[in-house]
Amino acid sequence: MSKMQAGYGKLSLGDIHDLSSQEYVFGRDTPDKSTYFWMNTPLKTEALFTPKNNADRLFVLFCGDAERQRYTPPVFQRWKWAERFPGHCLFVSDPTLYLNDDLGLAWYCGTPDFDPLQGIAEMARDIATCSGIPESKIILYGSSGGGFAALRLTSILTQATAVVINPQINILNFSSQSKVDFCMESCFPGLSREEIERDHGDRINLMHDKFDFQNKKLIYAQNKLDKSHYFRHYMPFLEKLGINGRQEFKSDRLTTILFENVDGHPKAEAGNPEVFDRMIDLITTG
Repeated sequence: MSKMQAGYGKLSLGDIHDLSSQEYVFGRDTPDKSTYFWMNTPLKTEALFTPKNNADRLFVLFCGDAERQRYTPPVFQRWKWAERFPGHCLFVSDPTLYLNDDLGLAWYCGTPDFDPLQGIAEMARDIATCSGIPESKIILYGSSGGGFAALRLTSILTQATAVVINPQINILNFSSQSKVDFCMESCFPGLSREEIERDHGDRINLMHDKFDFQNKKLIYAQNKLDKSHYFRHYMPFLEKLGINGRQEFKSDRLTTILFENVDGHPKAEAGNPEVFDRMIDLITTG
């Protein structure tokens, strides 16, 4: 197993023994390495921050499916990769998981009255400002459900770059319909799918009219052998942008990377270090 694969996994707060957990205070200097929480939201929001000397970028990293038999919130993904990212790293857990003890994948949906990405954006902006980093140097990074959150956050941090691997585009098209149903029941209790689509469509579908990805900076990596995501998410997303998704594409705003891994969806870039290297090169040179 490569070092990248070994550090790819997720981490619960209880697994961290050498870091303190403290309430985040806005408007101060670049924070120290620590886990932080803030309570000015309906659900506790938590993040693990790892600073880097002289950093001129901030990476905000989102978590995908956190199997609750193995993990207890907060859950941070790719935390051992911090040294591989050329900048500060803010690993953000999904506060939505606190809605139900069995909820492991919630796409940072929140509830009808609470969008967790608003608070996450506020913290990212604050760290960037305290570090002298412009919003254009904030990188929103994630795969699968975390990739969905990274893409959605570009509607708030409009100058940031989203870097995503095998993301869902429309949650309702995710292959595990049981996980979709459980998330919808937990986040939007009492509402049918039709009502959720009508009233909260921008929380669950990146093809919603609210989003304009034509003017966003994106790096989108897709495993062609993850056929469900290739055909049900990647291809419709590229088609809406007027792009042929069957071959790689590059412009000044959007770059697509196509790769093949027989393991399908789960490994993302962990099983393909060359994909990770390409994405980092695009970030640092683009």
